[in-house]
Amino acid sequence: MLTISRIFDVFQFDCIKMSSEKITLLKGYSGCKILLIETPYRSFIRKVSSDRAYNERLLKQCKKQSMCGFGKTPQVFGSGYADGLFFFDMQYIRGTTLSEYLLQVPAMYLKRTVERIYNTAYHGYSADIGNGVEIQTAMRAKIESLRYLQGAHANLAEVFEYLDSLSWSGIGVGNCHGDMTLENIIVDSKGEFYMIDFLDSFAESPAVDIAKSLQDIFLRWSYRYRVLSVYEDIRLSDVCDVFLGLLGCDTVLKKAVFDILLVNLLRIYPYIKDEKTRLFLDAATKKTLNFIL
Repeated sequence: MLTISRIFDVFQFDCIKMSSEKITLLKGYSGCKILLIETPYRSFIRKVSSDRAYNERLLKQCKKQSMCGFGKTPQVFGSGYADGLFFFDMQYIRGTTLSEYLLQVPAMYLKRTVERIYNTAYHGYSADIGNGVEIQTAMRAKIESLRYLQGAHANLAEVFEYLDSLSWSGIGVGNCHGDMTLENIIVDSKGEFYMIDFLDSFAESPAVDIAKSLQDIFLRWSYRYRVLSVYEDIRLSDVCDVFLGLLGCDTVLKKAVFDILLVNLLRIYPYIKDEKTRLFLDAATKKTLNFIL
């Protein structure tokens, strides 16, 4: 039988030392190992760094989740190193991803649900908070680091031309999740939202979280491999209309988050592994740029 002691030599709880534990490898996208560990006394998630070079980033993500000042997150129980790899243990939230929940929630609760998504991402955003120069520097540095993509993707020339014209001023600094897609919010049996898989974002601003939400709501990133029914297509269009209506109340913020969304799309290009994703990104960047212009 596979036991925890054969995988790690660092333990946070006495219950892990029991002989009757079950370990399940869960699906993840960051390259880190996500393990569901079930014992007679507790079930919890252990997230393990993909390699030693990623240790520092995962440590930052752990701290971000532990110290999150907005919304609900799985409680972090402890952390450590095993075989040179950083890991941390957290509360296991039973539920469904928000991407699936949106397709299932009764129509009468849809508007309220979308408002909760928006408010979770927005969490008191203000363009007057923080050092705007910090955001400007971060955005320009990130764009420059991705400029090599033009050589392999001719369609991105117009995107870079547009991004180079931006001043990136007026974007407030603040706490953010860093990767607030619909896949990274779990809805439990009571309808509570729990944010998971925090990311050490290149720019720390709630505007980044709103942009990441748009990646799913406006572009349907998390649904790209799914063949949607007519009902599901209409449902997601309704979700987008409500979300953009809320965002439209602040035209400056709306412009900023769509600009950030373009940068987020560029950041995905280096990780393309299949033709479907490449075609999706090409269409998504074009749709986003056309919406902005």
